[in-house]
Amino acid sequence: MHDSYSIRAKLILGISVLLACPLMATTPEVSSSPETEESKGDPQQLLIDGDQLADDTKYGEALLRYKLAYQQIVPRLRGLDFKEAVNPALMSRSELLQHLSGILEEEISDEQMRLMDRGFKAFGFIPTSLEVKSTLLDLYTEEVAGFYHPATKKIFLITDVDQPKSRGLFGAIFGSRDPFNKSEQKVALAHEMAHALADQHYDLDALQQAAKDNDDRSIALSSLIEGEATLVMMAETMRESGNAQQVLQISPEYMKLSFSVTKGLMPLATGKTFRTAPLIFRESLMFPYLQGTIFVLHLTNRGKWIAVNEAFQKPPSSTEQILHPEKYYHPLHRDLPTRLVLPDLVSVVGSSWKELGRNVLGEFQIKTLLVKQHGDESAAGWDGDRYVVYENTDGQLGLIWMTTWDSVKDAKEFTVAYREFLHKKISLGSSSETSLDVQALSTKDQIAADSHWIVEQRAFHVAQRKRDVAIIEGFSEEETQAIAERIFHSKKIVAP
Repeated sequence: MHDSYSIRAKLILGISVLLACPLMATTPEVSSSPETEESKGDPQQLLIDGDQLADDTKYGEALLRYKLAYQQIVPRLRGLDFKEAVNPALMSRSELLQHLSGILEEEISDEQMRLMDRGFKAFGFIPTSLEVKSTLLDLYTEEVAGFYHPATKKIFLITDVDQPKSRGLFGAIFGSRDPFNKSEQKVALAHEMAHALADQHYDLDALQQAAKDNDDRSIALSSLIEGEATLVMMAETMRESGNAQQVLQISPEYMKLSFSVTKGLMPLATGKTFRTAPLIFRESLMFPYLQGTIFVLHLTNRGKWIAVNEAFQKPPSSTEQILHPEKYYHPLHRDLPTRLVLPDLVSVVGSSWKELGRNVLGEFQIKTLLVKQHGDESAAGWDGDRYVVYENTDGQLGLIWMTTWDSVKDAKEFTVAYREFLHKKISLGSSSETSLDVQALSTKDQIAADSHWIVEQRAFHVAQRKRDVAIIEGFSEEETQAIAERIFHSKKIVAP
């Protein structure tokens, strides 16, 4: 899935969405204007005026008042100043669908979309029958409440003027979603203006481009970005009580417990597509907000907003650091991921195979993949990985995945978990009887001890060598043996 982050970034993270969850008619864009007495007015009064305008269905004018208020409020909460005006606009859900569809058509090639689709299917994240493009469009059109687009420097808040609807049990309890929910719009605007502010100081687009070839790193970056904006949003909700800055000292463990409850309520607050989407889509959507906020709280507990500023200057490089913040902020023992450079495989992979791309999975996606095999434990101790996805002329998929771990024990725990996962995957995916006996690829003792299955003349192989684990799936036995003999010669580089 080479450059797959650029796909998901443009749809999800790169536009910095805010989910329409219990945490939190087409109208022209609000144009920037020179500073006036009105724009310097009392922020609280501007918010009150905006609410009144919204009650009168003057949504564009209401948004202008909210914008003028948050131009003052957000910098005070965050401790940074806007360098230039930010111009939000309202967008209906039908327009959002058109916008996201346009991104897919204009910026994402069919080949890029295909490799993301095949990559998810090669690992077993999604069923082979799922159509990724339409699922992603439905998911984000349904759930997005707002987004900031670093490339255009624009904020869009989503309204339901064109299709107001109930949201399952949550809607039954709390009422149908309003066409212009004042509280939701203000929360969303505070969140997205925090993104705009960060962008003006730290160039979010440049940060995202630097991470585009590494899915794990890009998710980690997004977690910092979304965690910071969510904390600003929370500070805004506590502002009127005079407790805005106390949000920086909220216990990360308390927030983790709170989010665990929130996560359990998500099915009540989300739409049908979210509830039925594959786990990897649901988890990827929530992770930057939930785990990202916990990560940022670890920073603010230690050094308030200064620590967050420093994190933007040296962003986290893995989801391992997001899941285990101590592996990021320890000044002497920062746990940097190992970058694996795979050996040349052209000569050992048959000519019928075409490489679709390569990338990094990382701890977060591994624990999601192995959720039924105690993913928290089996993915812990990750130190680095690299995979390549292939497709042959018959449409079959091949996967070569090299991983390295902090210890032999960690590698063993992952190996045991993945063997169980793979056993179930190939059993479910096979149309013929599966050989579950351990078979040798050669007479070599080490290879003979590895886990090996044959399914419809395709080999599935799991091999551990001390701290390293190699996984080879979907190739012929001859190709698998050649790959197995070469893959452990991968180069290791400790990458900042």
